[in-house]
Amino acid sequence: MKKYYIILILTLTVKLCTAQQSNDISELARFIISDVRLNNADVTQQYLDANAYLVFYRINGSEQIYFAGVWPKKGTQSYGRVYNVETTQNVGTQTEYRNETISFKWSYANSYDNKVGTASVILGLVYKPNGTAFVLTMRTETLDESVYRGYLSGSLDLGH
Repeated sequence: MKKYYIILILTLTVKLCTAQQSNDISELARFIISDVRLNNADVTQQYLDANAYLVFYRINGSEQIYFAGVWPKKGTQSYGRVYNVETTQNVGTQTEYRNETISFKWSYANSYDNKVGTASVILGLVYKPNGTAFVLTMRTETLDESVYRGYLSGSLDLGH
């Protein structure tokens, strides 16, 4: 079984690297990280030092949505397919900004430790006059919880 996962990870890594090298990836939204808590511990500096960010993307020719946590300075990432996407929206009022919550499952693979798994993710977006703030909460199958905060670079269109 372990061999199967290693082969799967290697195949996914090769596909993703090939797609990135040939510009076959369309970035849908990039999230700039300004704060990270892993099981309530502040790990923000590690992410800032690595210029880490979160991203939704598609491989050209596919309608499937993917999500990744990218660490450019280390050349590593966690990446994988998004499914079971559910969205709720609240219109803005005089006292509250317009906001949106996107919940999804993420089937991920880590390029740095060959770990694979599934995480439940809740992405909260608050549309403010100067930009879009986000809070992303991720819980893995081992019940580790990561909370990311920051802002959206550009706009978000997942086609939902």
